[in-house]
Amino acid sequence: TDPKSLRARTGEAMIVHHQNRLDEAEQLQRKVLEDCERALGPEHDTTCDSRNNLAQVLEHLSRYDEAQALLERNLEINTRVHGEEHEETVVSLANLANLISLRGDTDRAERMFRQAIAIRLKKFGPRHRLTLNVQTSLASVLLTQQRFREAAELAEQTLALQRKTLG
Repeated sequence: TDPKSLRARTGEAMIVHHQNRLDEAEQLQRKVLEDCERALGPEHDTTCDSRNNLAQVLEHLSRYDEAQALLERNLEINTRVHGEEHEETVVSLANLANLISLRGDTDRAERMFRQAIAIRLKKFGPRHRLTLNVQTSLASVLLTQQRFREAAELAEQTLALQRKTLG
């Protein structure tokens, strides 16, 4: 099975997921992940994307332990294969931080989001949409932590940069 057909099957599973047919989406994503690992290996970018997509389905099924294990595996693989500052690694870091925040470990999520922001600021600058997206996630964590002033300042700063960047 070639990467293009595996990506197409992942796309099909994502459509099913977005239709809220979660049990079916899980089955499809598990099969795609199994086929990716067999055909491409566990460290291939398409395999990591598939693992991430399965984690999203599991998150929506409230199976957080399973989802977190998959996201942690992706972060470990991407860090080892690409390095700490590669965009695939930062995406893995932010995805894991989102789940960890959802699970209530906002201190750990904050550290992870700040790490992702530092890398994206260095790589893309303050106005890039990827930098701004993670800043928005961090503002949400700060709000959850009842750090209202800091959350509001970051949200306002991010919104102002979004307006300048996106018009």
